Amino acid sequence: MRDASENPFACLLQKIEAGQPDGARSLRRHAQIFLPLIFIIISSIFIALIMNLPVLNFPVVEFRFQKNEKGNLQVFDIIRKKFVDITPEEWVRQHIIHFLVNYKQVPASMISVEKQLVLNNTKRRTDLVVFNPIIKPLMIVECKAPEVKIDQRTVNQALRYNLQLNVPSVFLSNGHQHVFLKLSPNEPEILKDVPDYENLLKF
Repeated sequence: MRDASENPFACLLQKIEAGQPDGARSLRRHAQIFLPLIFIIISSIFIALIMNLPVLNFPVVEFRFQKNEKGNLQVFDIIRKKFVDITPEEWVRQHIIHFLVNYKQVPASMISVEKQLVLNNTKRRTDLVVFNPIIKPLMIVECKAPEVKIDQRTVNQALRYNLQLNVPSVFLSNGHQHVFLKLSPNEPEILKDVPDYENLLKF
């Protein structure tokens, strides 16, 4: 067992236990839950800043990093199951993947990365596509660099991709600004949040 000097939370927990017995146990339980979470958040922000990566408007993720033989920083992609170079768009995409899997209950097996499309005899790739269990596309996800504004031009690009996939929803994000569109025969409806997978299946 590690001693207090090896555990960043041990000293605080010992001080809590020195108080009233019932209160100490309650505080200890809360500390055991929240202090590690706070530590993870601070550590993740610190790592992002040290690596010169922008902090995005998504829940904190414990990414796996490495540098390749060329010295390029890479992050592990849980969909492609390999390390990929970090670009501004890739940094946003990796956050979205974890957001969908961990917070919207989208099965990782139902997410496709860089699905190839052919539009006007030109090959294009979507950033992410979410499928239903019978492999019918549910949602197109367009990832933009943090400095790229989500505007009508960005929306039109995603809608052009939809001419081939014919999905019921589109999610666009630059890591700071998020737009979710529920598509209909009339006009797109902007929703305040991305539905979870169970509700996406109802679209």
